[in-house]
Amino acid sequence: PDAPVVAPKYLDDGLLRTPSIALDRARLELLRLSERVRHMLAESADAVLDGTNEDLVTIEAMDDEVDSLYASIVDYLGRLSKRELLSHETAELFQLMEATNNLEAIGDIVETNLVQLGLSRLENDLTLTTESRELVRSFHWEVLTAYELAMLAVTQKNEAAAHRCSAMKTTINSMA
Repeated sequence: PDAPVVAPKYLDDGLLRTPSIALDRARLELLRLSERVRHMLAESADAVLDGTNEDLVTIEAMDDEVDSLYASIVDYLGRLSKRELLSHETAELFQLMEATNNLEAIGDIVETNLVQLGLSRLENDLTLTTESRELVRSFHWEVLTAYELAMLAVTQKNEAAAHRCSAMKTTINSMA
């Protein structure tokens, strides 16, 4: 098989015999994945609003690293799920799997939907009004803030961040 685009740094097969440690390692790898997705998301607004074709292709290519880490984490968690786990470990494994799936989906949305919007802007030689640009930037900032809070909640088990993120949902939905 082909080598991964980016190799996992924290996933250690030897730790699968100790589920609590293996879950912590998966959480660290999830943090690496979240940093890559955050970078894609952070760069997307400038690329969509003002970027060149090359900028958009660069954003699109970032998803290859996201997909590679995603596959490694899912494989690791899948193998861990075959071990005997305590109920709280099983719950944590499912939480990590859900977060991993959500991160990969965000990467795909940026890669397909946002990059396509930027390419359409270029193809049709469109310029957004100042009001539209401000709305997009404001919305982007809210989404990025919510993303960072969600990742803090998941990767560091931070309940305050989870509550703050959840409280942003109404604002984000109304902006959308």
